[in-house]
Amino acid sequence: MAVLVQLVVSALIAAFGLVAPASGPAGPPNPDYCGLHYGQALGEVFTWQGFTFQKYVGDAACETHRQGTYSADDVRVDDSGNLVISASRDCGWPSPCGAPTYSIGRVKLVEPQMGGIDFEWGFEAKLPEASVPGARSALWLVNLDQIHCDPLWGELDVLEWYSFQPDKVHSATHVTCTDATYSSWHHKPDTAAWSVGGPTGFHRYVVRKQGLTVSYLFDGEVYATDTCSDVIAASTCAAVLDKPWTAILQTAVFADDSGPFTRPDPDAAFPTQSLVVRDMWVRPAPRV
Repeated sequence: MAVLVQLVVSALIAAFGLVAPASGPAGPPNPDYCGLHYGQALGEVFTWQGFTFQKYVGDAACETHRQGTYSADDVRVDDSGNLVISASRDCGWPSPCGAPTYSIGRVKLVEPQMGGIDFEWGFEAKLPEASVPGARSALWLVNLDQIHCDPLWGELDVLEWYSFQPDKVHSATHVTCTDATYSSWHHKPDTAAWSVGGPTGFHRYVVRKQGLTVSYLFDGEVYATDTCSDVIAASTCAAVLDKPWTAILQTAVFADDSGPFTRPDPDAAFPTQSLVVRDMWVRPAPRV
């Protein structure tokens, strides 16, 4: 019955654009809760620069290695018209607050785009000014309505910025998923070729899909290219890359120190991490 009630509530939220409660269940989220919330935007719907986005709500711990609560207040449009997506600690420092909790922002483009054609998808964005271990800002595309392992799953990470490595920007291509394994290309340059403004200036981060090839650009220059058919069957590549794509813009907080992740130090300051997006564009790829 509880699952049925959750399904009805989720359907009403999706149908009428209602705002769900921002807090998740007490304690670690259970599988039923995560089944309804993981990878789904269930909050306020809003328009920015002609695109329709929806905010996330609920417990971020449904996503592996994450912590915090998705908060509508951590997604806003500032006085200059920029979309600002933040992560913040819920209590001040150095005042004692026990185990600190975090509020985080994440949005998803409502209508998938660019199915079956070659495209260029870009962002003009500024990274958080005060870097601190434990956070990551990301601009990425996914071709599924709900994030899960699927043979036709695809993910294009246009920008991943880990705040404990402020001089580096990462990108990655992920194609197909079977039994929790998938094919990936990771690009982790030692340092970014920062132009005017340095790491905290506005820069242009772009992914370009042309046939079975995916390229990543920084301020107009291609710095990485992945040819999908070099690794997996061309038919699978086409099936994945030709699906419509949606965009997710977020700033996350990590819950552990697994792999590339580093959790925040609870005894140190955690300055608010704000990813500022000035522009987003989606258009057919230029002819070569």
